Order: sequence, then C-alpha cells, then structure tokens
Amino acid sequence: MFDKKQRIALQFGRAAKRYDDVAKVQLDIAIDAMQCLPTDMHQVLDIGCGTGRVTRLLAKRSQSVFGVDLAPGMIELATETHVDTKNMSFAVGDAENLPFDSLHFDVVFSSMALQWCDPITPSFSEIFRVLKPGGKAILAMLSAGSMAELDHAWRQVGEQGRVNQFMSHQDLVDQAQKVGFSTTHKLIPYVTNHPNLTSLLNSVRHVGASVLPNKHQHQPLTRAALGLLEGAYWDNFERESLLPLTYQVSFLSVSKPL
Repeated sequence: MFDKKQRIALQFGRAAKRYDDVAKVQLDIAIDAMQCLPTDMHQVLDIGCGTGRVTRLLAKRSQSVFGVDLAPGMIELATETHVDTKNMSFAVGDAENLPFDSLHFDVVFSSMALQWCDPITPSFSEIFRVLKPGGKAILAMLSAGSMAELDHAWRQVGEQGRVNQFMSHQDLVDQAQKVGFSTTHKLIPYVTNHPNLTSLLNSVRHVGASVLPNKHQHQPLTRAALGLLEGAYWDNFERESLLPLTYQVSFLSVSKPL
C-alpha cells in the first residue's frame, strides 16, 4: 500500500502527458502568482514544477531556475520538453526535504503544489532554509473551501470524505510567520465551468487532484451513485446550463529577514 505522498506522485506522473492540455486554471493561477515576483531574479527555485511550462516562463526572467517535482513522470517530461533552454534544470525533489544547500536561492516560486504537503510547516521551513537573507518566496496553493460544490453534492447523497480538505488561508499565513517569514497575502476564488459531471470529475482527476488521504479513494463508484451525484449537483449549483467548480487559492508573498 502506497502512502499519500507516493500516491500523489503516481497520480501526477500518470497525468503528465496530458496535464498542460487540461490544467487551464492552474496556468491562470501561476501567471497571476508571477505578477508578485521581484523584477531582479538570479537563482530561482520552482517547487512543484510539473511539466516545466511555468519554469520556462521563470527562466526568461532570471539567470537560472531549478525545477523540482515529486513525480518522476513530470520531471522526465519537463527535461525532454525543455532541453533547449540552457538556464533550466530539473530534478525529482520533495518540498519537505529540498536537495539544495542552505542560502542557495534568492527567489522561490511554487504554484498549486504545496497544498499536498501535510503538515505544511516542514515545507515552509525548507523554503526558509534554502533562501538567502532578504530572499522572497511567492506561493500559491489551494486552501479551505476548494471544490466546495463537489463536496456538498457528495454529502447530499450520503458520501463523506470524497473531496480533499485543505488548510484555511489564515492557518497558512500563521504557519509561514511561525517559521520566520514576514508575509503579505490574499485569497482569490477561481471558478471553472463544465457541461456535465463527467467533464467536471475528469478535470479534477486529470490534474491529479483526486488523490485522497484514505484508501476509500480507490473504491469504484456505481453508475447509480454517479447519477445521484449529478442530480444533486445540477439541483444546487447549475449556472447557465453549466456546473461550476470553485478553487479557493491562497497567495502568499513571504520574505526572509536580512
């Protein structure tokens, strides 16, 4: 039996080849997060780099960038895809145990990855460790209330624990400050819209977000259960003949003291 971290790596690895085609909102969030980056960047770390599409954007604005991801499948694809970009490097790496010396980077970036780290404190501590004094990290991650529509619909049909639960925005801010960061922050909702339940569930599965912390995630769903779920979703959340799914995204801009 794989632990949660291994299952996350496997799920995202399986999604690697189609990830960029289906992870539209993830790219929107990353681009929004990049607006908070400093203009002068030298050594940059991208945690949860995935296929490297955002790492490539970071490389255009910095001297060098190193991308790490928990999923070997993502790193393999990123390395093959971006072999022509000379100031980029990739490696399999865990946010809770970064493979770098202390005081190595002046900027750390991470978008839609750190929500899978539970507890979050070891990852924040590692980011603090690898940053130089005065360094800055821009972190975007899912927080409490994400996929609330799906969670509500499941509960209406008597199913509990089928949607990931994330830390609250304030708890994320508190944990970042506890390890020594000064912070500015904001919480922004992003909504995706889908023509039917199958499309909505596939959007969650294809980007790896269907990994749950318990073994029940692998139990197959019956057609009858999915029919009940879809009915509950349409009855409660339909908007202009579409099914919305909301992601609550915490943006943290954190600085390490000089």
